[in-house]
Amino acid sequence: MNFSREDKIRKDVTEFYNNVAWHFSQTRRNWWVGLDFFEKYIKSKDRVLDFGCGNGRFLEFVYQKDLKINYRGVDVSEELINLAKEKYKKESFSLIENEQNLPFKKSEFDVVVSIAVFHHFNSFMAEKSLKEIKRVLKKDGIVIITAWYLWNGKRVSYLIKSLLKNLLKLNFEWSANLPFSYSDKNKGQKTYWRTCYWWTKRGLEKVARKNNFTILESGYSRDDGDNRRNIYLVLKKS
Repeated sequence: MNFSREDKIRKDVTEFYNNVAWHFSQTRRNWWVGLDFFEKYIKSKDRVLDFGCGNGRFLEFVYQKDLKINYRGVDVSEELINLAKEKYKKESFSLIENEQNLPFKKSEFDVVVSIAVFHHFNSFMAEKSLKEIKRVLKKDGIVIITAWYLWNGKRVSYLIKSLLKNLLKLNFEWSANLPFSYSDKNKGQKTYWRTCYWWTKRGLEKVARKNNFTILESGYSRDDGDNRRNIYLVLKKS
């Protein structure tokens, strides 16, 4: 079987999150700083899809704001889905094989949120994902996307090394593997790597427009030190 570049990315990212699920979840317990604006786009009784739900962290925001929604979460990581099911027993989670085939009917959701997912997609995967999200979204439905802002500090050094290495292979793309490390009392220090793409706000906006979404707003969330943390887009299906 011939595997495409997208197959490899998907496989690597899925294996990464399955391998680090519990340890990763310990660092992903609370709601993200700077993303409270989500609330103004979600109404009572909305059907909301959490695309790339991970351990269900978005539900901390839902419960905190007392949002009465019909929630569905999907992810490619079985281990993260299991953690989500264990913590949020009353909610509905589904394991998916890839981001391009969602197990839902056409026009099923009022809102789709995708938090910290698109930085794992190359441009082809991002475009196909938005196309599938558009299929399951109702007319005038809302999509809220965030992706890591990676153009800072040490992260750029990983990108530069990757660019130099790939140029020698005549392969050029704005991606690199980023590490996630933790200490295990039985196995010592462990480090796993996952593929990430250095998206710009303009680049994500371009993909959104290509799928005929209207951009309601876009910008950057910031950390406590006023540094850019995430790129975000709020889109509307026409």
